[in-house]
Amino acid sequence: AGLQPVLSGQSRAENAATGAAWGAGGQLAASGLSRAAKGGKDAIEPALRDLAMKAESYGIPVTMAQLSDSRFLRTLKSVVDKLPFSGSQKLAGQQQKAFNRAVAQTFGESADNVSTDVAAAAKRRLGRTFEALSARNKVKVDGQLLNDLVSLSDEASKTGTADNARAVTSLVDDFLSKTENGAVSGKAYRELDSRVGRLIKGTQDGDKRHYLGRLRDSIRDAMDRSISPGDSKAWQGARKQYRNLKTVEDLIEKSATGDLSPALLLGLVRRADKNMAYTGGGELGDLARIGQRFLKDPIPNSGTAERLLAAGAIGGGGYALGIDPTTLATMALMGRGVGGVLNSNAGRRYMLQGAPALQRLGQPLPYMLPAAANAQQQ
Repeated sequence: AGLQPVLSGQSRAENAATGAAWGAGGQLAASGLSRAAKGGKDAIEPALRDLAMKAESYGIPVTMAQLSDSRFLRTLKSVVDKLPFSGSQKLAGQQQKAFNRAVAQTFGESADNVSTDVAAAAKRRLGRTFEALSARNKVKVDGQLLNDLVSLSDEASKTGTADNARAVTSLVDDFLSKTENGAVSGKAYRELDSRVGRLIKGTQDGDKRHYLGRLRDSIRDAMDRSISPGDSKAWQGARKQYRNLKTVEDLIEKSATGDLSPALLLGLVRRADKNMAYTGGGELGDLARIGQRFLKDPIPNSGTAERLLAAGAIGGGGYALGIDPTTLATMALMGRGVGGVLNSNAGRRYMLQGAPALQRLGQPLPYMLPAAANAQQQ
């Protein structure tokens, strides 16, 4: 560009800068497309492939741009998602509903939108299950339970306030007073569990919540050990579903439409499972990672330069060259075409299986884009 003749209204510095910008843009686009076109094991890390397979198993479709590590492709998708008629809104809706269904299934419900009604129905169903199972089982007051209760009472007396120590000691004494033949009835267990739950919910004292939570966990663990073999599977299943429901209840409360936020789930799972780094967090942990990697927009609103580059690529590069090459209708049409590729099943398959021919197609881009810019300048 620096050696080209300068026409009226142009400057050699501007021509050089424009050519450099398009050269960099061409390298970015070609690099992204070339990496993506390799497909298969060369384009996707094993851990990412496994996560994509988990997403598919939950019924959550992913796109080629979501599978790709190419920032250009991901930026391109982010821009296309904002354009009308691109098909992205429909796919995003399908992904959101699939995500909602997958989360709902972790606590035993089937729903495209997880409303408060859905959560309330799950809570009632699980309550009936616990009541029925508790009624025919007893909590064995074994050595582990006694050690846990004595340790908790001692800690509350030594480190807690006098009121908190009395509250813990009173609940422990009340529970043990119901012991008959080395066990406490399931009815008494349920009553205490509900009572402690109400006390936890009704206090703002962090220390008191801690002591009460430990008391409840100790007694629940004892019931886990005491449950009959015939009821063990149903009991553990209900316990797991209840934990999952409690984990996501904040998301349900914050959603006006029943759509759960994929971006916020990870924080809730980490808060509920302090050992998530080692346990994985179960099904909700999988869904949280799927939401973080595939379902939230990877390009922040501050990524203006990248969005403009992608928008310029869709519109034929006119914005970067300082001209208006397309109308809004043409932009919409191009968005539909690009969106159709990025969101297609074929695109997903080639990312997973490979398409070497596409790599050759992307190779001339670093040369074509600067040439096109210089030709336009002339």
